[in-house]
Amino acid sequence: MVIGEWIRVGRIHTAALTMPVTLLGYVLAGGSDALTGLGWLLFGLGWHYFGFLQNNLFDLKYDRIDPEKQHFPLVRGAIRARDAWAVDVVGLALLFVYGAALSGFSPSSIAAMATGYASGTIYNAYSKRTLLKPIPIAVCFSALPAIPYLGIRGPDYLIASLVAFVFTTILYQIGYSGELKDIERGERNILRALGSPTLVYLYACSLKIANIVAGVALLEQLEPKDVSSLVAVVVVAVVIIFVLERQLDDYDMWRDGKWDRRAALKNMSLMEILSYWYLVVCLMPVLGLWSVPWIVLPLLWFIALNRFIFGTTIYPKV
Repeated sequence: MVIGEWIRVGRIHTAALTMPVTLLGYVLAGGSDALTGLGWLLFGLGWHYFGFLQNNLFDLKYDRIDPEKQHFPLVRGAIRARDAWAVDVVGLALLFVYGAALSGFSPSSIAAMATGYASGTIYNAYSKRTLLKPIPIAVCFSALPAIPYLGIRGPDYLIASLVAFVFTTILYQIGYSGELKDIERGERNILRALGSPTLVYLYACSLKIANIVAGVALLEQLEPKDVSSLVAVVVVAVVIIFVLERQLDDYDMWRDGKWDRRAALKNMSLMEILSYWYLVVCLMPVLGLWSVPWIVLPLLWFIALNRFIFGTTIYPKV
């Protein structure tokens, strides 16, 4: 079905994280209008969809020779590359205008959006050829909450803390999880470049610890803090450290010739979900009981879209 192929090519299963992170920027800035909030959710979905469509187009020559990606719509020829390019260019242009209008044409929001567009394009064009790949994509996605936030309030420590959290989350997801997922591919790989297991362990742990600290810095900005929110933060942080250990074990399995890419993908997805949950519990002083739907609804989206796109429950075939 043609519509199904166009849904698959944008890999919107992980828009379960992109959309609420965008909306969080609006909520933390004091936004309360439901229709505007829905508008920002749709903006986050568009940012995710057209960004990943562009990524698939730039990666097409690599995906065609990757046995794990023969099911991708562009690889199978279910969607023509020229059609996808046309949709992506027009879609990104319209999304930019839409985001600018939604922010009230705030110069700061437009600047954040332009920065995200540029850095995302740099990542998509050069990620297979540089070891610096985690940086531009981290900039791209950390710009998302800043766009609605800056349309209401100016830059301050609160949005800086949220941006830092998203930035460190993506650094780990792309710089360690993503590199581990593709460690057997021919592209340049940070983990292979580090070589020493000790350096890999230090690298992965430093990225995730920075992310945990960024969450604490975000929580510190919010009032009122209570025991339940502090306990939730500690519990999720401990679980994150446990999954980090599992991901380090995945690296050891690759070194020992016992590589299980499917298991690594499951742990990667689990870490991605937990990192988002950690953000939500850090924001419990603001979200209160709304923390529950903020946690549950993205998970349901992630599972439902994984089933539709890949026929799996928790791990995507990417």
